[in-house]
Amino acid sequence: MVVRMCKRTKKWLSKPLCCGILAILMFCLLVLARCQPRHDQVRSTAAIAAGQTVPVLMYHHLLPRDTNSPLKTNDIVTYTEDFAAQLRWLRENGYHTITVDELEAFLYEGAVLPEHPVMLTFDDGYMSNYVYAAPLLREYGFTAVIFTITSQIAQEGSAAAADQAIPQTKDMMEAFQDVFTYASHTDNLHTAVGSGRSALTEADKTTAAADLHRSLDTLAGISGSTSRVFAYPYGFYNDRVKAMLRENGVRMAFRATAGRLTRDTDPYALPRIAVSYKVDIDKFAELLSDS
Repeated sequence: MVVRMCKRTKKWLSKPLCCGILAILMFCLLVLARCQPRHDQVRSTAAIAAGQTVPVLMYHHLLPRDTNSPLKTNDIVTYTEDFAAQLRWLRENGYHTITVDELEAFLYEGAVLPEHPVMLTFDDGYMSNYVYAAPLLREYGFTAVIFTITSQIAQEGSAAAADQAIPQTKDMMEAFQDVFTYASHTDNLHTAVGSGRSALTEADKTTAAADLHRSLDTLAGISGSTSRVFAYPYGFYNDRVKAMLRENGVRMAFRATAGRLTRDTDPYALPRIAVSYKVDIDKFAELLSDS
């Protein structure tokens, strides 16, 4: 086309100029071709994301092995020595903790996660998370999510009492945002009312939504951002609760049933692997195996 134009306008368009225009057009086409993602590359990225699985570990309360606490053999407890060994194992085996934002992008957009992704979570919000877990997380370069019962955030407290199952303080939460992300575990509906039921599952939608917003507002006042992730008390939920969360801006919700999540997992029924004092390092490695 350019050649024909050059022929028709040879009286005023020189041959060198025509050649120059052709060269510029060819260069532009080459640049555009290189900028376009190849179809095989797009398929490869999608295939990687589709094949990834994510173990999400669920902790609660940390205690030293030699503690005299009556909670020593409670299933909510993980010994600090075991927790340190587990973090060491994760680092030695190439695991990377992922954030809430990365998990959301993986589930909703098909984003590729780092190799060997893992998410660490703590439920309820105990002071021991800050006294025992936080220093170890910093040492190993990991982060975690604390699902907080916001009505139980203490105004003050002594770190010396961390062996007791006492709640975190607002000051602690503000000081450890480099390690922890905070998310809702309800404001005041974390009560079991029967087999497979909680105060949350029994509440009507209006009550549940009001409780959720109190929780989210409290957390936003501490972190400066609105959380989009939730953990069901005791892992109990139903369709009404899932719908309420969806309608109020929550994008992901965790239950307490073991398993790995994939891109096809229901974002409102995400599994987690419970880690208690009963889990030694061999059992931990088995839980984290890719098989």
